[in-house]
Amino acid sequence: MKQEIDAALDLLVSYISRFGSVKAEAIEEFRTQLQQHLLVRYQGHWYPGKSAIGTLAVQLLPCSSL
Repeated sequence: MKQEIDAALDLLVSYISRFGSVKAEAIEEFRTQLQQHLLVRYQGHWYPGKSAIGTLAVQLLPCSSL
């Protein structure tokens, strides 16, 4: 889970750095705080061996009753 969160944060921080006018120190503090919050929030909600559980992929599967 940490790898996925880090990848998302890297993307977000790259956008903020490129298109924003925020100091590098503030961006790093934001990244650190958000990483800690997300790790706590999704603790126990990650299924590495069963990637379809708890993901949007489940929501996108066609309904057989339609």
